[in-house]
Amino acid sequence: MTGNDGDSDHVTRILHAATQGREGKAVLCDRCDMPLIFTGRERATSVQTPMVVITGHCPNAECSDDGSPHRHPEE
Repeated sequence: MTGNDGDSDHVTRILHAATQGREGKAVLCDRCDMPLIFTGRERATSVQTPMVVITGHCPNAECSDDGSPHRHPEE
C-alpha cells in the first residue's frame, strides 16, 4: 500500500462524514459510539493554495483515542 492510497482513504472518509453530516446523521466513534467532533486547520504547502487538514476525534475522555483514524460506518 502506498502513501497515496492512505491519502485517498482519508479523503474518502472525510467526504463520507461530510455527506452524513449534511444529511443530519452523526458520524460516530467506532469505539464508544459518541458523535465525533471534526476540526480543520490550514497547513502551508509549496503551492499557492494552503492545504486544509480535517481531523475527527472523540470527545469521550474514557475512549482510548490513540490517534488512529476512526472508521465511519457504511449505511
